[in-house]
Amino acid sequence: MFFRNIKLGPLETNCYLLGCKETNKALVIDPAAEGDFILKVLKTEGFVLEKIINTNGHWDHTGANAHLKAITGAEICIHEDDKAFLNDENLSGKSLLGGVGETVGADRLLRHGDQIVVGTLKLDVLHTPGH
Repeated sequence: MFFRNIKLGPLETNCYLLGCKETNKALVIDPAAEGDFILKVLKTEGFVLEKIINTNGHWDHTGANAHLKAITGAEICIHEDDKAFLNDENLSGKSLLGGVGETVGADRLLRHGDQIVVGTLKLDVLHTPGH
């Protein structure tokens, strides 16, 4: 398994890259910004982005969603309670934080107990509301 933590954007949001070394498939958790940098790291390590996971809908956790999706076609996943944040600049804080770039909605809405699979890796969804 490949795992990397990087800090991105003006708030230095923690972003996590997780990859399956058997299949070279990867996911990113909370791609705050700097989508090209995320892709560069994954490419350097030999991975292809398959999923984008947002732990919440705030702009500092979703800023690179649209860019990464446009380039890779990766599936965007977020808990069902946060889906509205992805396309609402006020809810997400984008208007307050000076976020730039496009927004894009979710491909998959998550619920407590769901499973996210990337390659041979399986992640269990634990709903922990709050921030």
